Amino acid sequence: MGDLIYALPVLRALARIKKDKIHLITSGLCWQLVPLLWEQPYIAQVDLDDTRSYQITDKVTRNWEFFKAGEGLNLSLQPDMITMSEPTWTNIYMTLCGVSELQVEDCMALPSLVNHRRWHYGVKVTINEELQNLAKTYVVAPEVETLESASLSTWLAIMGALAEHGRVLIVGRGTTIDWLLEYLASGRNGADRLVDLRGLTTVPTMARLIAEATGFIGAHSFPWHLARHCEVPAVCIQRWLPTLYRCKVIDTPAVWLEPDSWDLGIQALLHPDTIKPGGAI
Repeated sequence: MGDLIYALPVLRALARIKKDKIHLITSGLCWQLVPLLWEQPYIAQVDLDDTRSYQITDKVTRNWEFFKAGEGLNLSLQPDMITMSEPTWTNIYMTLCGVSELQVEDCMALPSLVNHRRWHYGVKVTINEELQNLAKTYVVAPEVETLESASLSTWLAIMGALAEHGRVLIVGRGTTIDWLLEYLASGRNGADRLVDLRGLTTVPTMARLIAEATGFIGAHSFPWHLARHCEVPAVCIQRWLPTLYRCKVIDTPAVWLEPDSWDLGIQALLHPDTIKPGGAI
């Protein structure tokens, strides 16, 4: 699903250039994301293909050549990607789709979530002359499938720092760590402000939680990609590896920090105007 998010700005640009909406066929692994894609104005239809197994062999997806010449665009991991010189995954998708540049509106890859957030934060409501404000919530997504996450102590420190400013919602799907027990064992205050929602939400539900959040911090994983395309102040805490160079963000403001610098991420969420395009504070 994260790979698909990297491609969405390019698909939106393609729809703009061709003046036609996108018909997307994707792997069954993306099934939870599909209802969210239906909402996007540049996508006409999304189909799942579950007839072919999704396997990576020598950095290539088996059965990657879904379309023959002239039938459509193949964006799955494929042999040419290994030798392509483009600096990021988004640039690679641009080349494969024949898109020379992205416009500002193309980079709003999930406009339904952006509109959701802007409406909630833009409307001012008073009851009995008292201004009603959204609760401060910070979404934390500490899990990552293909990389090594930051240490348990790092995430506990992050949650503790955020709990001083609002409620902390933990999202994901794993249950190997009981965060509440670990947090209590660490002796930190504010355990009543931690809510573990892992495994309790679908992707569209989690997307709404993120879209309304005060801020987001997580590992380099799908929830982080969702957050940065919701206009939510978003921080990625992930050890940098040379092999991750293509994972750099070029389409949205975001912050990517080494785990040892997690405290800078907290400051970025408390002062979101410091978050700039290009992944730096």
